[in-house]
Amino acid sequence: MAYVCSRNKLSSRLNRNNFKRFLQLSSRVWICSLLITMFIVEQVSAETNGTSTDYGYVYDKTGRLEFSILPSGRTVNYQYDLSGNLLKKTYTPLTNSESPQLTLNSPNGVEVSPTLVYSTRPTITWTQTDDKNIFDAFNIKLYSLNSSKPVFDYYGRTNDGFWKLDRDLEVGQKYRVEVRVTDGEQWSNKSSGWFQVQKDSVEIPNSEFNGESLSFDGTKQLEFTDVAVNTDSGGKNTVEFWMNWDGTENVMPFGWNGGYNLWFDNGYFGFNTGNADIYGIPSAQLKNKWVHVAAVFYNGVPNAANSELYINGVKQNISQVQGITASNVTATSTVYVSGSGVDKSKYKFTGRIADVHMWNRALTGSEIQKNMYGVLNGNEPGLVGNWKLTDPALTSLSFDGTRQLEYTNVAVNTADGAKNTVEFWMNWDGTENVMPFSWNGGYDLWFDNGHFGFNTGNADLYGISSAGLKNKWVHVAAVFYNGVPDATNSELYINGVKQNISQVQSITSSSVTATPTLYVSGYGVDKNYKFKGKIADVHVWNRALTGSQIQSNMYRTLNVNEPGLVGNWRVSDPILKASSFDGTKQLEYTNVAVNTTSGAKNTVEFWMNWDGTENVMPFGWNGSYDLWFNNGYFGFNTGNADIYGIPSAELKNKWVHVAAVFYNGVPDATNSELYINGVKQSISQVQNVTTASVTVTPTAYVSGFGVDKANYKFKGKLADVHVWNRAITSSEIQSNMYRALMNNEPGLVGNWRLAD
Repeated sequence: MAYVCSRNKLSSRLNRNNFKRFLQLSSRVWICSLLITMFIVEQVSAETNGTSTDYGYVYDKTGRLEFSILPSGRTVNYQYDLSGNLLKKTYTPLTNSESPQLTLNSPNGVEVSPTLVYSTRPTITWTQTDDKNIFDAFNIKLYSLNSSKPVFDYYGRTNDGFWKLDRDLEVGQKYRVEVRVTDGEQWSNKSSGWFQVQKDSVEIPNSEFNGESLSFDGTKQLEFTDVAVNTDSGGKNTVEFWMNWDGTENVMPFGWNGGYNLWFDNGYFGFNTGNADIYGIPSAQLKNKWVHVAAVFYNGVPNAANSELYINGVKQNISQVQGITASNVTATSTVYVSGSGVDKSKYKFTGRIADVHMWNRALTGSEIQKNMYGVLNGNEPGLVGNWKLTDPALTSLSFDGTRQLEYTNVAVNTADGAKNTVEFWMNWDGTENVMPFSWNGGYDLWFDNGHFGFNTGNADLYGISSAGLKNKWVHVAAVFYNGVPDATNSELYINGVKQNISQVQSITSSSVTATPTLYVSGYGVDKNYKFKGKIADVHVWNRALTGSQIQSNMYRTLNVNEPGLVGNWRVSDPILKASSFDGTKQLEYTNVAVNTTSGAKNTVEFWMNWDGTENVMPFGWNGSYDLWFNNGYFGFNTGNADIYGIPSAELKNKWVHVAAVFYNGVPDATNSELYINGVKQSISQVQNVTTASVTVTPTAYVSGFGVDKANYKFKGKLADVHVWNRAITSSEIQSNMYRALMNNEPGLVGNWRLAD
């Protein structure tokens, strides 16, 4: 006779009472030995004292409860004599012959260096293998330090390879955990490791961040598409950023387009896979301060072995601090700064974030430390995303209705029917009849009579209402068509959203074309229509960008190789990003690849705000060749108390752009050039006599020079120093005044932003 105990067939369950009755009845009529077979199916249920369990139970002839660990399909046979004595208990053999193998994953430290866990109920995780993948139960034992008896001894059934303790452990105590599993016939090896329960906080090393950043208020989310991350199983990607979190829980500073992100919740921060889980650290020490975060994301099931979290360049001891991390997750080509892609209405970050870098490989600890304060060129191996994230209000240029920036020789597409895209940030003060951007003809973007859009020089507007654009920062992207603009071939985007443009003023009928000369503020037909407000980050492309590309570019730091990028101007007041000099500071740059050939020329550009102190040098070479303020004059000096230059009175206590073309030889008005704010100056011999032949050197100095490093140091502010190993033209100088250099410009050998 066989009884089957099944979770789904409670009526066939063999319990204590009916087993006794069955034996009594059977012993009266049977004269031979009684064979009882119990067939245990997957996770047999039994009721004992009204409590339901998920374990297999069998009873002997006296009704005594025996615990049996049996996998799916295993049977146990009990054979009794007529007196009810147990003769034999046998099990059907399993088809597999190898014992299971087990490796403890976490915590897996050693006694002298235990794994640090930040939960009094840590999760134990392991990897189990068997030739038939049959597992029935596990056994976890915990031993405290110097104890031979376990303080915790638990049997359970799971094939998932993890278990979260259901009781609190002592903070500060060291424990040894020992795990084994069974297939119902053989036990695996024992795998053990040491861990220590820490207080619910981590020590964060000090850091300093004074750069530009973007504010997040819990509603803002940035989406970046087509990011060339590594999506291979087992692959890794690294995300770096600066973060100032305001303490709001249940927010994500970064996420992929799935249930994989970095999450703040319930006092913890770390990797989340969409199951209310966190593999990470306590978050208390991250609140209301700037910290640098670097996370190495693993394509698979994240754990302490394959995933890494760095705070301020220091690798953290991550552990399972919330829920269970068991899902297999992967990085995606769409990424989110603030929130994630699963539910875009929730989890948005509150605080500030800056300098987001994305790599399609795992960075090393030393690389992460270097990147904290390093400036990326954009062509580093594995770099697939680089977003500066700045509030345009902090990196913009003011326009008062008189300022205009002209850029020449821009390689736009002038073919009939072709398209070019212009992007910029704009804060318009509401003044009508102004143009934030134009080409060198009657083709521009125009504010007039409550509207904004494309104008072809005929008092016409193909665009939108301007009411929602006033006195706020908006991102503008305009796709200019070479022909007659209309709603089909021209596009206007505001904050990444394509607008429904229409004929809102007069009639647009002229065929117009982009030109190699362009203007920020006003246009080229006449010098009117100059903009009033602020503009930042002007990008020009010789092709039509897509909507997703425009959305991605809003906060993106452009690299050097974007297809079609022909213009990139930062357009910012230098006062917002400069370095102060108090008469004692000097910056030395070595191995600069300048041209030292006799008769050759090199150009130095920088922004300067001089406080009026005489006998100082904002720039010098490693010899008697420099730019010198002395006795009311400013210009080239060759170490003989001489100046070939201009009066300095108009340069005091204001920001001016300086460009100096240094000649290798005897400087004079023919071979040397000095530009102030893009205008070439009429230099002359204003002090003593310049007769010495001098040459630039591979070592350059910002503030003072190399002959006497103790004196002549500058007082005031300097920003954006560029060094070229050639003479650049006046149009290049004008273009460079507000341009964000790409570091691949011909002849550029030095590019130092200078910022406190």
